[in-house]
Amino acid sequence: MLKNRLILLIVLMVSVQINPEIPENFRYRRNIDTGNKSGFAEIELDGSIYKNSETSFPDVRIYNSLNEEIPYYIKSGDLNEVAENEQYQTWKTEEKYNSKTDLTVLSYQIIEQSDFKINKLKFFFGDEEFSKQVDVYARNENSDWAYIKKDSLYKIKNLVKDDINLEAVYEYRFYKIEFTGKPSDFKNSDMEASFDNSIIIKSDFIKTVTAGYNYSQKDNFSEIRIPNDDNFYVKKIKINSTGFFSRTYDVYRENDVFLQSGQLNKASFNDTDIDETEIVFDTPVNSDILLVLDNKNDSPLKISSVELSVISYRLIFNADASQKYFIYYGKENMNLPQYDILKFKEQIDKEVHFTANMSVPEMLKIKEDKSSPVYKYIFNGLIVLVSVVLVVIISMRLKPVK
Repeated sequence: MLKNRLILLIVLMVSVQINPEIPENFRYRRNIDTGNKSGFAEIELDGSIYKNSETSFPDVRIYNSLNEEIPYYIKSGDLNEVAENEQYQTWKTEEKYNSKTDLTVLSYQIIEQSDFKINKLKFFFGDEEFSKQVDVYARNENSDWAYIKKDSLYKIKNLVKDDINLEAVYEYRFYKIEFTGKPSDFKNSDMEASFDNSIIIKSDFIKTVTAGYNYSQKDNFSEIRIPNDDNFYVKKIKINSTGFFSRTYDVYRENDVFLQSGQLNKASFNDTDIDETEIVFDTPVNSDILLVLDNKNDSPLKISSVELSVISYRLIFNADASQKYFIYYGKENMNLPQYDILKFKEQIDKEVHFTANMSVPEMLKIKEDKSSPVYKYIFNGLIVLVSVVLVVIISMRLKPVK
């Protein structure tokens, strides 16, 4: 009996040394308020996590009141995660001009018979210059036309806008555009419908914020410095300014790392408006941003405001009403966790989620670790070896004498 107790005590001592009971070396901890509910909880990450976590949040962890690590996944509403790019051919079903109203209607039908999702219409023009403001409609068979949006199409010198971002995903088979003027003003107007997963992020995952900025001039260049103290993930920048202009630009992130080039254009005519004043990033930028405009011999733009479209990231986990939960972050050299819950992400997203809230961040003390990882393994190995030797010795000592 005594022998068994001693062996059990040694095993427990070894377990304590090898398996830490609480998460260590995270810089921040916050309580998660689930409202004593069970089910899939959704937390919206905020500036504290953006600023103090690594890119893509590899150091974010959730623990319950039993210090058990809780699986989770993070979503951003990016349709890139669930759909591939697709193109659908169309044929023109109608080209009609009403001389009384001076209105042209061009109608198109998608040829494919399979299921389709559409968020962009692209038109193919000839070499002639034109500019048109168009109204876009869509419908299915045996249904009325539904109004989608107003947009501009044009080809003026080197300025070309030949597509329409529908800003949502539709499953209509028939599309039409209406504009003022004769069809001859809109030659070779073939159309392609497509799903482009690079231009859409679900609207409820995008927030528009007015940015502070520093605006300065140097020679023939304007510099717009946009601080991003909370490391928001910026998907789009919009420069609000008045007048007619066409300016090339370069964009840099922190430490003057080049990101991309492009051109901002703004003009207004009788039959269309050109407003190309947005800069869209393929990969969201979570640092300070520098925008350099080439003014050449023109005066600097009169900027009224700068708007940022930032992505909202949501964390999903399965909550138990009987447990309390904590979120930890701000730990270095961690890899993205691989949880089984990721395999069921698409199904879970279809379930009803409830919103959980986080408390104010609590800054934790970091324990200094002067030992190397190799030393830890050697130390733990020695503990195991010594424990085994002790078990053998104790067993021999407690062996009954014949």
